[in-house]
Amino acid sequence: MMRASDASDAECEARQAALGPPNELAVLAALSNADVIDVSGAEPIFDLLDTNGDGRLSAEELRQGVRSDAVVHYVRETGNAILKGLLRDRRGVGRALQEIDDSSGPFVSRRGWKRFVQAMAVERVRHLREMGLVKGRCYWGKGLDDVQTTPSLLKWFSPFPRGYLEDFWFYARNNHPALFCLRDPAHPYGRSEALAAELVQQAYAIWAAGAASRAERPWTSLNNYAHNAQITVAYISVPLLILAELLWFLLACPCARFERRGRKRETVFRCTQKTLEALGHAVVLPLVLLACGFLVLEAMSLDGSDSDAPVVAWWAAGVLWSYVIWFPVKLCVQFNLCVGAPPPWLRPLKIGRWAAERRRAARNALSFGDADDDLDDVEEPWRVFEQP
Repeated sequence: MMRASDASDAECEARQAALGPPNELAVLAALSNADVIDVSGAEPIFDLLDTNGDGRLSAEELRQGVRSDAVVHYVRETGNAILKGLLRDRRGVGRALQEIDDSSGPFVSRRGWKRFVQAMAVERVRHLREMGLVKGRCYWGKGLDDVQTTPSLLKWFSPFPRGYLEDFWFYARNNHPALFCLRDPAHPYGRSEALAAELVQQAYAIWAAGAASRAERPWTSLNNYAHNAQITVAYISVPLLILAELLWFLLACPCARFERRGRKRETVFRCTQKTLEALGHAVVLPLVLLACGFLVLEAMSLDGSDSDAPVVAWWAAGVLWSYVIWFPVKLCVQFNLCVGAPPPWLRPLKIGRWAAERRRAARNALSFGDADDDLDDVEEPWRVFEQP
């Protein structure tokens, strides 16, 4: 039978594992312009707060401790974003701690304090990951952990930079329409948003399939084959990719998202975000209703005759091709390695975004705390995230 202390330690280890590898946390903080994500400072802070040295924190120690110069100085010197939450939400710290460690009554034990800090770290990482997913981030620092956890085939024989394939797979899992079941838990799309987007896209695909079937040429020559393939891509596949991007902006509202840092004006930011999200959902709602009605009518019109087969075939081919061409499009745009430093006029097109984000993350990490360093001559600065 597992003891309570063992269960608590196992829970702490699970929370620590939920944070992710250290190199990914470093990349996440560097690209988010955030402070370091670390829970190692939990013990020193507890000792600073525990003024009477009895090994537990009272409500009075918490109220007085978070205002003490020693705690404020330690948190600012370490640049620990997790512990900075103590200084930003002083009223809620006591309530949150007691919810996590209610077994100690009005006091908070050392173990309960550690669980609290780890819970704050997990939520912080989830928020930063969500922000990166909303903004379409490409570089995540995947595949940079210990060499023993990296497949040797990818490491030694891949012509791509280290972590490139792992980042592309993570990007595909969270953005490819056919891989929605593999999305990260922090993905901004909920079930309702994902269902709404899929209904609108499939309704358009069926409508476009009917238009494409009317432009079909007999499958008797190579020219006719090429013509029908062009019709499939132009009428269904490419518009589906564009429609997916438009629905993403309406439902996820990436332009309205902001990083929570405990600033006073964040109340205004939050209201603006909620308003824009409501407007985006209001625009998509009639499209969803129209899509549902159209799909119902199309299903009722199917009678099993030969005239139904071309529409179904064009729909299946168009959707399948949209899934297929998604990969080369992203490889040629966001994950293009031929464009190391895209000029300003190419940046809105997101060409070479993975390489640009990798260099920006490394420069942010290397210049942390010392803005006077000249990093222009540093070769391969991104190796700061790699473990040997």
